[in-house]
Amino acid sequence: MAQMEGREDSLSQRLDVGGLERERAAPEASEPAPAEISLEKRFFNWRTYASFAVAIGIIVLALTRFNIDVGETARVLQRTQMPFYLAALLVYYATFPVRAVRWRQMLWSVGYRLIKLPGIGGLAEIIFLSWFANCLVPAKLGDLYRAYLLKKNSPVSFSRVTGTVLGERVVDFAVLLAMMVLAGAFAFHGRFTSDVSTALIAGVGFVALMVTALLVMYQFGSHVERVLPQRVRPMYSRFSEGTLGSFRQLPIVAVLSGGAWLLEAGRLFLVTRSLGITLSPDPFIELAMIVFVGLGSALLTVPPGTPAGLGYAEAGITAVLISFKLPPAEAVSITVLDRSLSYGSVVIFGAIVYLISKRK
Repeated sequence: MAQMEGREDSLSQRLDVGGLERERAAPEASEPAPAEISLEKRFFNWRTYASFAVAIGIIVLALTRFNIDVGETARVLQRTQMPFYLAALLVYYATFPVRAVRWRQMLWSVGYRLIKLPGIGGLAEIIFLSWFANCLVPAKLGDLYRAYLLKKNSPVSFSRVTGTVLGERVVDFAVLLAMMVLAGAFAFHGRFTSDVSTALIAGVGFVALMVTALLVMYQFGSHVERVLPQRVRPMYSRFSEGTLGSFRQLPIVAVLSGGAWLLEAGRLFLVTRSLGITLSPDPFIELAMIVFVGLGSALLTVPPGTPAGLGYAEAGITAVLISFKLPPAEAVSITVLDRSLSYGSVVIFGAIVYLISKRK
């Protein structure tokens, strides 16, 4: 019993992220800033060029495989009703304040309630800039870039903030997959195609891997810390506190995550309506299809090798829509419009925000 209490006390110390003394003193303000993350240098190099080449190759291969009639696709796109398209744009950008509220909750959970953080608008701007970074360079650099920007603009620990980003990713993918499996069960009438099953299994495996890493960090974090070089130990300790501590308000974080993903699905629904396309005569089944495809497009941004899943997402969305018996021209048209919002608009507006932002 005494040993168990000692373990609980140790864990409590590692997760005592709400202590007022630490918040007031803000010792992380003196933590050395991480090396500068330059988007220009990361973008203008051969690895980034190669990643875009891979993306283009995937898109060309998909167009060939699906026997897309470019002329027919252009005629479908001409039917676009701009009010619905602009509404889809607004719904999509409504996800950023929701994500900002969620991130602030997680930052508060790791001890940053009393220090001066950017407001919801400022956090949303930082998140948006990190998505812009993900659209330009491969390997999800935007996640590190987000922690870097917050460290640059607030007296926080880069390591601890990076931990909150990891914690957010775990919750995001867990909620996303749960919603996808539920929606897919209705959309496919319980019979997933082999490609969809493979993608879902890979997604579940990825989440299981992250959860396993968290459990190892939770159970053996102190042992891991002892074997690390002396100079790395403080950073690992803060990273561990940030990751594990970000789950202190898990129900709130999970609800906000679900809300953000529903907005993503709402974007796709409005895109289909802008083209006058109905996926199913049954409204309930169509809703399940919309949720599955909308969230699937987000899942397809995870594979490495291309910026924001460019190529993978386009091919995957089109393939799933065709599996729903949609004509190829209509499937590609939905994909083009949807990705023009979730990728193209982020590149365009992100470049503008990046040029004028005082937080970068």
